[in-house]
Amino acid sequence: ANVDAILDAGGIASINHPNYQWAFDHESIRHVNRANLLEIYNGHPVANVYGGTGKFSYEEIWDGVLTADKLIFGVATDDAHNYHDFEPKMSNPGRGWVVVQSTELTVEAILGGLTSGAFYSSTGVTLSELEILPHSIRLTIQEEMRHLYTTRFTGRDGTLLSETNGLEAEYSLKGDEGYVRATVTSSGNTKA
Repeated sequence: ANVDAILDAGGIASINHPNYQWAFDHESIRHVNRANLLEIYNGHPVANVYGGTGKFSYEEIWDGVLTADKLIFGVATDDAHNYHDFEPKMSNPGRGWVVVQSTELTVEAILGGLTSGAFYSSTGVTLSELEILPHSIRLTIQEEMRHLYTTRFTGRDGTLLSETNGLEAEYSLKGDEGYVRATVTSSGNTKA
């Protein structure tokens, strides 16, 4: 009902911070229909992004939803509440965001990019190029502060399909992956 109300109002339905108070996992979320977005990173200090004993991480939850054949795109947010005092225990801005591919800076174009998945999410890694072609995914990373980068391509059930080190990564689709997602990790402890 909530998702339907959001969509009827012209919005985009996003399932946010699934691990806040351990509220949702992939078993629950895969029963939700028509949601476009799933938070895969939340910068709030109590978001439990990485899971814990007996609890799934946000990315494991996302893999579980995708493996259940639910098309949902992953977003990163800062979940900012504190704008004047900056410290690790505060929920400060700038810890997570999305970069939308768009030909114009309008509300309609940005919403269209979020709805169709024409974006990537980041906690600090910048992609200078991202191409999703019929038979491959290719990306180029913008180097920052001489960090080292690893790109992992993941498919159904969170299976590692390929891993590449460096500023460029490409994966050629075989057709039996179920889905393919790329995760770029930097030695500076940030991701895209």
